Amino acid sequence: MAEPLLSEVFGTNASQTPTQLIIDKGDLDLVASANNTAESLFVAVIKIALSNLTEASRSNDPENRNLAIIDAGDQIYSDSARNYKIRSLALQLFRDYNTEDINPGDF
Repeated sequence: MAEPLLSEVFGTNASQTPTQLIIDKGDLDLVASANNTAESLFVAVIKIALSNLTEASRSNDPENRNLAIIDAGDQIYSDSARNYKIRSLALQLFRDYNTEDINPGDF
């Protein structure tokens, strides 16, 4: 395997220039509009990445795959007014032991 492709994280038609990351909303699991919320766009990208940045893909190629998204499943949370279903995801970032902070250049 190799490093994850842009398409595996951001959708089939994702591309980049030296200054821009271009994500085609048509690749995302949402109804595209000029007014999509930041949260809806973020969740749509996470859904694509969740399918491709798995523990299994990381285990199969630990030299080139340095992160994995773990789906911990659903929980039910209630407050006095509503019930919520909470989906918990864990992002695992694998980097050298002596690295102190998260640096995008390490991945």
